[in-house]
Amino acid sequence: MRRYLVIIVAALVAVLVFFFATKLIKRFTKKNSVYYSIICGLVAFIIVLLFGFFLLENNSGEIDLKYFPPKYINGKVLDGEFSK
Repeated sequence: MRRYLVIIVAALVAVLVFFFATKLIKRFTKKNSVYYSIICGLVAFIIVLLFGFFLLENNSGEIDLKYFPPKYINGKVLDGEFSK
């Protein structure tokens, strides 16, 4: 779920950067404003995407852990656990 949130936020930032860059470039020059705005939006998307993924993966669990699900033994439910 976190990865989808990062992708959505990165897309929203890219769209905002695109619109602001388009407005700003059109004030100064009329040539290639859409092209440069697309490049700016794409760069913003990549930066936010990488930053978000690296930030969220920094606090995630270890990759080599194994999960043992809860077990039902002698009428009791034993908790699941993570172990190496």
